[in-house]
Amino acid sequence: MFNASKAIIRFENSFFLQLRDNGNNIPYPNRWAFFGGRLFLNEEPKAGLIREINEELSFSPQYPKEFYRWYNAETNTLIIFFLVELSNEESFNNINEGQSGKWFKRNDLDLIPISTDVDAVKDLL
Repeated sequence: MFNASKAIIRFENSFFLQLRDNGNNIPYPNRWAFFGGRLFLNEEPKAGLIREINEELSFSPQYPKEFYRWYNAETNTLIIFFLVELSNEESFNNINEGQSGKWFKRNDLDLIPISTDVDAVKDLL
């Protein structure tokens, strides 16, 4: 089994999501997902989250709080979700992974193609 950390980046009622690459070599291509990724062996989930977000967004999340744990049977991965609350709507100009990033209102999550990680927690948001 793999472990992964994902960031639920939130400002008020909006969430910043990543449009995953459109390649058949990754799970859930061309779908909107939370930023984050797999942990290294023996890496703490919060440390892995900070590393992943720094790599993907050139951003260091302040005070991420563990929010939820969910097992994805399709990818054999335990996903640890962290809530990253922002005090303003960041523009995130340096997106280093995926096709793009975008802010979505909670209601929009039912209207766009989302990955299973977003689907697993959207009703909890």
